[in-house]
Amino acid sequence: MLGPDPIVSIVEGFYECTFVDEPWFTSVFERVGGAEHHTMTQASIWADVMGGGPYYHGADFRLSFHHTHNAIALMNDGCAERWV
Repeated sequence: MLGPDPIVSIVEGFYECTFVDEPWFTSVFERVGGAEHHTMTQASIWADVMGGGPYYHGADFRLSFHHTHNAIALMNDGCAERWV
């Protein structure tokens, strides 16, 4: 219903802010890839969740693996507040 272009625009705006944020927050994202990588990956997840997929490769397994290995430093209350 929302469509891919609006999803990409929303996510792109978020990562533009994220990649100029405080180094402790930004560094975890930079380790995995640049803003474009994160934008396209997150937009794929959103498209799947909203019924337009499957676009996100690896599905739940990859999402869980990423958050427990690559982004574990951000999986806490302080970072959740910063994310929001």
